[in-house]
Amino acid sequence: MAFEPGQRIGDYEVVAKLGAGGLGVVYEVEHLISQRREAMKILLPDQGSPEMVERFRREVQTLATLNHVNIAQLHTAFYHENQLAMIMELIHGETLRDLRLRMAITLSQALEYVAQTLNALAYAHRLGVVHRDIKPSNIMITDGGFVKLLLRDRPHRAWQRADPRRIPAGLAQLHVARADRWQQGHRSIGHLFSRGHAV
Repeated sequence: MAFEPGQRIGDYEVVAKLGAGGLGVVYEVEHLISQRREAMKILLPDQGSPEMVERFRREVQTLATLNHVNIAQLHTAFYHENQLAMIMELIHGETLRDLRLRMAITLSQALEYVAQTLNALAYAHRLGVVHRDIKPSNIMITDGGFVKLLLRDRPHRAWQRADPRRIPAGLAQLHVARADRWQQGHRSIGHLFSRGHAV
């Protein structure tokens, strides 16, 4: 089901379509009472199988446990005409992938993005949650230069609950170091992120 600007969905009004991925469509919406602008994601109709809806529901529940400055915040979720909608923090900026294509990233910028990303992952790992789809298109850089981890094309592969005993020790015990410490050794910037080589 496609929504048009001005259309009401529960307590929200659609402002614009922001994009579509493999599973869902994302809209900019405005809450009718608070007038806060937010992002709403709804599964595509052809992805609305009971299994996928259940995965999406579990994703919502997992995101609800996370509250970190570098993780896109879940605000609420609800059903609209039997479609599950997720209301998220609206982030103004661009993905790391788009930023890299548009301009060269300096070493100091890369190290700052690394530190913020690892800080968010370390926080999630302490809660027994892992992000299984870290890549440049899932890392948003805000207009103010802050990292926001999000889920885009494959939400069921992103934030998930995990048995802490099965999280690799290097991740479960991860602590963010000062940026200058990352300059030691012979690792490239690409290796500072996990196997996704995000930078």
